[in-house]
Order: sequence, then C-alpha cells, then structure tokens
Amino acid sequence: MGMLNRLIEALKSGAAGRRLWTLQEVRELIDQRNFDAARRAAGQLSQNLRDRNAERACLLGEIAFQEQKDDEAGAAFRQALKEAPGLPSAHHGLSLLLAESGDFESAAQHSKFALNAAPLEPRILAQLGYCQLSMGNIQVAETPLRQATRLQPENASAWNNLGIVLLAKKKRAEARDCFQRAVSLRPNFAAARHHLEQLDLQAPRAVAEETEEVPDSAHTPNVQSASAHPLLTTVRMLEESQGLEAAINACETLAMEHPHDCVPVVELQRLYERSGDPQSGIDALEAFLARAPSNSTALATLGLACWQSQNHETAEKYLKQALELAPDRVDLLLALSQSFSSRGRYTECLLLVEKAYKISPDDKTIVGHWIATLTNCCRYEEALALCEQLAAEGKESACHGIVLSNLGRFDEALQMLDHALSHQPSDPNLRFQRAQIHLLRYHFAQGWDDYAYRGLSYSKDFRMLPFPRWRGDQTLEGKRIVVLAEQGLGDQVMFASCLQNLLSLNPSEIVVEVIGRIAPTIERSFPGCRIIATRQDRKLAWVKDLEEVDYFVPLGDLPRHFRRALNDFPQHKGYLSAAPDRIEHWKSQLSQLGPGPFVGLSWRGGTEVTRKSMRTIPAQMLAPLGALSSVTYVCLQYGDVEDDLKEAAAQGVTMAHWPEAISDLDEFAALIAALDLVITVCNTTVHYAGALGKPVWVMAPQVPEWRYGISGEAMPWYPSSKMFRQQVAGQWQPTIDKVCRELLMIQSVTE
Repeated sequence: MGMLNRLIEALKSGAAGRRLWTLQEVRELIDQRNFDAARRAAGQLSQNLRDRNAERACLLGEIAFQEQKDDEAGAAFRQALKEAPGLPSAHHGLSLLLAESGDFESAAQHSKFALNAAPLEPRILAQLGYCQLSMGNIQVAETPLRQATRLQPENASAWNNLGIVLLAKKKRAEARDCFQRAVSLRPNFAAARHHLEQLDLQAPRAVAEETEEVPDSAHTPNVQSASAHPLLTTVRMLEESQGLEAAINACETLAMEHPHDCVPVVELQRLYERSGDPQSGIDALEAFLARAPSNSTALATLGLACWQSQNHETAEKYLKQALELAPDRVDLLLALSQSFSSRGRYTECLLLVEKAYKISPDDKTIVGHWIATLTNCCRYEEALALCEQLAAEGKESACHGIVLSNLGRFDEALQMLDHALSHQPSDPNLRFQRAQIHLLRYHFAQGWDDYAYRGLSYSKDFRMLPFPRWRGDQTLEGKRIVVLAEQGLGDQVMFASCLQNLLSLNPSEIVVEVIGRIAPTIERSFPGCRIIATRQDRKLAWVKDLEEVDYFVPLGDLPRHFRRALNDFPQHKGYLSAAPDRIEHWKSQLSQLGPGPFVGLSWRGGTEVTRKSMRTIPAQMLAPLGALSSVTYVCLQYGDVEDDLKEAAAQGVTMAHWPEAISDLDEFAALIAALDLVITVCNTTVHYAGALGKPVWVMAPQVPEWRYGISGEAMPWYPSSKMFRQQVAGQWQPTIDKVCRELLMIQSVTE
C-alpha cells in the first residue's frame, strides 16, 4: 500500500525470484477466506521471520479455525507452542478456541498475555475486547476495542463489538456509527444490521437517554488530525471513493511536491495509521522534521503518534519539543503525562496533569486524569474531594473506591465496589480492588477468589503457559505440575510458603520457576521441587525443555487453595534455609564489631508505583535508635544508601554495611540469619526475615499493602514478625519511638 510499501514489495522475492510472504499478507488472505492460497503462502514465509516454523503452524491453525476444524486448529497451535511457548500468535489462537467453547475467562487470559507481548496487534486487541464483552465487562472491553478499530479500521467484528459496548453505555449515536461501519465493511453482517434495526425502533427515546460519562485514566487524550486544507481536497475525495491505497498514493505525491508544508505529511500519518501501518506515518513525519525541526504541528503529531504506538521514549522527546512551542496544548500535556505514568514516573506526571487541570478545570476528562494522578501520588484527600464533587454532579470516578480504601474507609469502598460488581460481576479491575480490601481485613476466602482476577486487571507482566490450569479440584497424585513465577521478589518468597502444601498432594514432580536472584535459596529450601531460575520474561524459552506437563498454576494462585482462613497459615519457625557456611561467615564478621545484639535496619520500601512515599522513613528519623549504645546496627537497605548512611551516622546511628551481602540475595539470607533482630519498613526484607524465622519488627503505614493486614500484632505469613503500626497517616515518629521503647526493654533484659 503506497509508494513505501510497493518498494518493500519489490524487495520481497527470494532466490530464483520465488515470492515470499509476510504474516500480515497471509492473514489478509485468511480474512478474504482464500484458504487454499493462504496455505500455499504460509509455506513461503520470509526466511528472516523470527520463529518462522511456529508462526507457520499458527497460520495453519487460524485457517483450520476459520474452516471450523477445531481439533486441527488446536493441534497446530499446540505445535507452535512447543517450539515457541511465549509466541503471541499461538496464545491468540488458543484464545480463539477457548472463546469458541465458551470459556471466556481462559480465553481472555491467553489474549492478555499475547497482548502484553504484542501490544499493538489489532486482532489480539479485538479478541481481548470480545472476551471481556462476553463476560459482561463493558468498561474494560471498550479500551482494547477502540484501539483495535483505530489500528485495523477494516475489522467489522471489532466495530460491531465496540458498538455493543457503546450501546450498553447509552451512547447510541456513536454506537450507530460503529454498526454502520461494520455493515459497510461486511454488507451481510446480520448481527450489526440487527443492532441498527433495533436502534431505529428506539429512536424516539434515544436522544433523551444519551448520557455523558467521565472518562477514567485509561482513556486517551484527543489526538488532533490534520485540519481541512485545500491541498487535501483530492486526497479526502479519493479516500471516500476509492479507498486508503489511492488516498495514500495521492498524499505521498503531495508530500513530495510540497516538501516544506507539513499538511500533507500530517495527513499521511493519519492515513497510514488508519491503514494499520502507524510506523510508516511516523517515518514520514521524522523525515519531514529532519528538514524542518521546529515545525510545531509536525512535532506534536509525531509525539502523539509515537505515544499511541507506545514508543514512550521517542514520544517523550517529541512531545517535550512540541510543548516548548505550544505549552498550553492540553492534549500534549495529557499524552506526555500518561507516557510518564505508564513507566511509573508519577511525580513528573503530576506536574503536567496539574497544569492541564488549571487550564481546563471544568473538562471532565481532565478531572478524571487529575483524580487518577493524585491517587497515584498518594494524595488521597485531594483526590477524594474531587471524587465527591463528581458524585454530587451524578458522575463517577474509577478511582473513588481506591481512594476510599487507602484512606481506611473500607466499608464505603466495599459498598461502592459491590454495587459496581452487581452490574459487571467479572470486571477484573473492580475484583482486584475488592480483593485487596478483603485480604487486608483477613477475609481470605473472598479475597483470594477476587485476587484470581489480578492478571486481567492492570498487570503488564501477566503470563500464561500452554498447559491446563490447575484450579485446586483436580487430583495431583502422580501428575507433573509447573508453578509459574509472578510479581516481585518479596511476593515470591511469601507465596513459596505454600509449596509444602503442594508437595503434600503427591505430584510426580513440581517444577517451580523463580526469578534468578532468589533461586539458590528457594532450591536449598525446597529440595522436593525442581527449581528453574529465569528472568521471568515472556519468551518462556525454558518451557521447551520440560517433559510432558499435566498442569500449571501461577504462584499467586496457591494461597487460594491453601490459605483460605486465618488458621490455614502454619505456625512455622522458618521455611527458607540460608547456607550454613555463609551464616557462620557472617556471624564471624559480626563478632568483630562487638558483642551485639546485632540488629538489621531497612527504612525504604517500594517504588513510585507501589507507594514509596507511604512506606519510606527518612534516614534522619532513625535518630532515636542511636541512644541505644549497646546495639550494633547493620544496614539491610538495598539501593544507593551512601547519603542515607551519612545522615543516619550524623544522628548517632552508625551501621555496618556490606553491599555484597545485599546485592546477592543468597548472601542476604545468610546475613539475616546471623543477626539477632531485623527492624524494617514494608519491603522485601520483611519477607526474607519472616521466611527465615528471624524476629522481624515491621513498621507499617496506617493503611499498608494487603500483605501486612490492617490489624494484629503479627503477619499471618510470618509468626516471627511483630507489627508496629502507624496510627496517623504520614506520622512515623510515634512508631519509631515505640520501636525504641521495645528495643530498650529487650536490651535491659539481656543485660
């Protein structure tokens, strides 16, 4: 399509002039139901294609699926997954089959994993939207369906499904446009025609029922396209009468005839994006800016195009340049802010959204973004005020329940979430929010059932394996099961406490994937399991080497089966085992510092994404600990701590510091095992100390993460823990003073 694509086509012939095909071209043949030609083309894929054989199997599976040969399709997708276990096309294929059988939850999970690996693939977006729609998750379905129709505007099914979503939201005019688009693409589309007929019957009352809705943080800013311009008259006419290819050809000619005018190249970007080839539009804009680097319109268009393509680093570069020339363009401010937000840079995001909010405080879209940004930055009181303002106007914010929960107003948050879930009982975002409240309050059975939806909510790291998922009710006697790693280091250590329960079910083998940094300790601690150390990536290359597998289970699913009530948590004395020789080494090192007691300290927790500001104590606030002269402190804080150590020392708290024992987590386990006590905020150190059975005092914020519970003197996960809970949000001094009093009592007893 277009001059650029025709040039590429001319270069596609292989040896002896044999025609080679791209995946997209073969799928176009499949969409045209030209299955024989598609099979032949699948046998002549480009030699440079990554996972070529697996991709060919997927294409054959897609053809078989379209021909309603589900067994043949399933065999093809499974063959692809044997060669490339993380291949998005194969997981998409499984999703098609599972949805066809009515298992939309599993279908959505495979689509979600495929989308995480291929975030701009329109057919996967359309499938995920369809699965969510089929489960009744209207709000969640809208975003992927909108993205799918933007990237692949010829997808009639995606337009029809988006129309259903909009109809459910009472946006009838926009829904009508979607159904009409679907019918124009596929004139015999009975479902879309039926929806149009129903809309015509409801027309008299439709206008009165149209409602305005406050977009949540997932909605995108309005991306500006080229304005009407005399140069574009012919291009627009060709687009309407002859289609995209003719319009692109004409627009490329205009761009070459008017090399200093940005209008044709901006229009070209719009056309390429509509054709499903946004990169060609980006390339054209970059070529134009090489000649005219200060053209504000081109910079803005390019920045927004890169942002929509999730190329955040490039988007940031051009959006910043565009904002220097047009500092009050709200769409640019929101695009750059969301680029920062998607990478966990909430502080930078805050400044941009605040500026947009000050420019347009009555714009409900911007208000929604401002609420979400305040929530991400833990400014809950301000966010709540805006949520309540919207509620008084009859509007809703997606963040309202989260804000109430983080302010400790759990009953109100649950009431709001329960009401929303009564209409959309499978909505993964709502279920995950509710899970965290139930788990925080030790309502484990309800909490774990909701927690099972975590992968389909906000997770960008969700993964799936190509095996049946163990759901707790299938026997494992004599079976091989794979435990799939998930989440962070501390969570993996915490959930590992359930491996002993899994072993008690007598499987023939338990294969446990863990992130490489904790693998040596886990392997030593669970000799009955086969441990595989990985980078926890999406390629899943290690799966190819496994023998026949009966089931897999995500690590975070295990508590749902083994920790459904408070008395299900074992009163263990430690289930992690540090290396005995390294424990002796660190005891020797500690003895050179004095007689002890030896107390490990950690004072920083989390990242911007995981509420670092709520979980971190400034190093200078540790000063009261310095009054306990007979205690020898050891730094257990990970990261760059040199400045913190100097500040603490200035307050009388001197700490021994062995960086090598913190970067190497097996050494870290041994060092902790050699100590007498650990005092820490909520971070990975808690999990290591508690899992080793070491006394650990945890300084928790007023409303901590769910793992720490909202009440109680110890964490259910770790009997050796003791909780020191903040009574007023943000006020750490009383908590530290209580720790000092407790430590003084222990010191006086030992003396």
